[in-house]
Amino acid sequence: MRTESKHLGLGLTTIACLTIAYQGACKPADDKAASSSSSSSSGEPGTDSGTDGPTGEEGGSSGTLPPAAVMHQVTGVNGDERVSGIYCAPGATMCVIAANGSNARIAATTGTAVAQTPILVGDDALAAKIGMIGGPRFLGFQKVAGKVIALLDTGARGFISATGDPTVAASWQVAKLGAATPDDFGLNHQYGFGFDGTTWVQMRHNSGIYTASGTPTTGWVNIWGPGGAQDLPADIDTRKAADATLCNSSVSYSVSPSPVQAGYVAPNAEIILYPAGAVNAIKAPDGAGICISTDKGVTFHIVKLAAEETADHRGPTAVTCITKDKCFVGGGQVSSATSAYLYYTDNASAGAMSTWKKATIPTQVGDEFINSIFFAPDGTHGWAVGAKNGTHALVLTTTDGGHTWTDTSATVSGLGTDSELYSGFASDATHVMIGGKSGALVSTF
Repeated sequence: MRTESKHLGLGLTTIACLTIAYQGACKPADDKAASSSSSSSSGEPGTDSGTDGPTGEEGGSSGTLPPAAVMHQVTGVNGDERVSGIYCAPGATMCVIAANGSNARIAATTGTAVAQTPILVGDDALAAKIGMIGGPRFLGFQKVAGKVIALLDTGARGFISATGDPTVAASWQVAKLGAATPDDFGLNHQYGFGFDGTTWVQMRHNSGIYTASGTPTTGWVNIWGPGGAQDLPADIDTRKAADATLCNSSVSYSVSPSPVQAGYVAPNAEIILYPAGAVNAIKAPDGAGICISTDKGVTFHIVKLAAEETADHRGPTAVTCITKDKCFVGGGQVSSATSAYLYYTDNASAGAMSTWKKATIPTQVGDEFINSIFFAPDGTHGWAVGAKNGTHALVLTTTDGGHTWTDTSATVSGLGTDSELYSGFASDATHVMIGGKSGALVSTF
């Protein structure tokens, strides 16, 4: 069982710019500067719709970036920390990371060093503001409706977001989400948010899909959640009997530490995905597959991963999209050799009729699994990170949009950072940052 410690403090001190020789003075983030790799209403790659996937990090402009250096370790990360999220605003020269350890924090980084004065720290004071007992932890970042949202592990009613430069503490606001009916949020993890201009959509571990009108601080309604305290919709079994494509699996993928890419909500909620048959799912009658909604979470349909089911593999461990149609899932199991896999589709918005193809990955020599998949804004250069042989760094890279992947783990493990990896971000094809367990954080920035 993978575990991590949880002790958390609150700090809202403004971070001074860190600079390194080739970057010069720190430049404020410019949210309008460049295109992103996030989902867009047009479905075209490279357009900025205002979000990263939950750890499917948004790409930024390379116009202000220096030439990429070789991969190097980033200093200032503690050995007990797991870097679960990375975000760089388009055109910015600084980024933010989410790190969970003895002091869970959000901190600024140049890609060479992490600032020791945190932007935000999870402690009892922060917990009180978001309605929970004990310090919260951070799962990653997502940009929605002009806000950079810090997704919460055991999130209770918390909504933590930044407007403006996320590397400046004053940009961050903390608020309570409105109460939810008929099932409250509990301590379930936040998998993702979306906003279509009128309605907010939220995905939660175990409890499913919620919607709220206007602002996230208003009341929420739980609209989808097979296998919860009560099935939502209540007639899911009857509907499934009439339509075999209906997803009847719970929104749950549970391991320790918490997964960082266990579902995907597009920034405008036009496409929502979560794994079926995932590890420790509460309800998993559909077997290994992908549940897809194209109606903002009202209904989900299942696409089966027949080859994985035949091989007795579980559902995906990482789910992300870079447009409403171009999506990716990856999986794998601890202590199960040759169980890792990656799939891609170019028509996810077709829902149950979407076509998913198995990508070509290197021959495996041990148990390998994927925690996170992310792409540069070009939609061609991508990375899938996780673990091989249970605890060692796994890095797979693609230069053809995710059809074929190459094992480049040595670029990270060769630096002495040979730990399980969880997160990543690419501003372009050559500027990339990858984070993981035991203080792992490497970069070409």
